[in-house]
Amino acid sequence: MHAPARRVFAFASHGLFSGPAFHRIKNSVLEEVVTVNTVPLAEGADKIPQLKQLSVAPLIAETIDRIHNKKSVSDLFSNNK
Repeated sequence: MHAPARRVFAFASHGLFSGPAFHRIKNSVLEEVVTVNTVPLAEGADKIPQLKQLSVAPLIAETIDRIHNKKSVSDLFSNNK
């Protein structure tokens, strides 16, 4: 027999929420829904306490700097930083 989940999270690259998505998230068991800010969130997103949006700006800035300075971009995604 399996124990029920104690906490439930959702992660998405791009927050393309449409239709009743915000209503469903707000009334769900999801503790947190995390997305990045590559797409502007629809109106009403600020009223969803579970919704968190992370900025990709630092990663993009570092990528541009590395390209400009002829450094490895793949090292950004390596565990051997």
